[in-house]
Amino acid sequence: MNRPPSCGSRSGPGGAHSGGNAWATNLAGNYGDNEDGFVVSPDIDLGAYAGQTLFPSWWQWLQTEAGWDFADLQASKDGGVSWSTVYGPVSGDVDLNWGQQLVRIEPSYAVDDFQVRFHINPDSVGTLTGWYLDDVGVQAGECLPMPGG
Repeated sequence: MNRPPSCGSRSGPGGAHSGGNAWATNLAGNYGDNEDGFVVSPDIDLGAYAGQTLFPSWWQWLQTEAGWDFADLQASKDGGVSWSTVYGPVSGDVDLNWGQQLVRIEPSYAVDDFQVRFHINPDSVGTLTGWYLDDVGVQAGECLPMPGG
């Protein structure tokens, strides 16, 4: 199978979604071949929300080599001992403008040592700009704000 050439280094969105800081696979250029990178949250105490549906949310700018390099969000309800994929894997031009993501996960994740980790897993040849993240949080319950509100 022929693969498209890498588009070279870019600066992604050019700034954070809000404020002055964002996390990125590489703020100065493309992510690395075979990177298998993670950013992991600290333990988040969600025990007070037992029985409620949870919604991890974040803003992202995401571009990977379509069909070859993948990104996913994983969640843990045992302090990082085990992980389940709750978003993705996704690949390609996913969000080339800041886009908000919201994922519904089951109430069993409402524990005192909940964690999320953002994972990027490229192959060994060709990279693009990568994954930029901002405004990460977790909401509980079924009542969510409406877009624009």
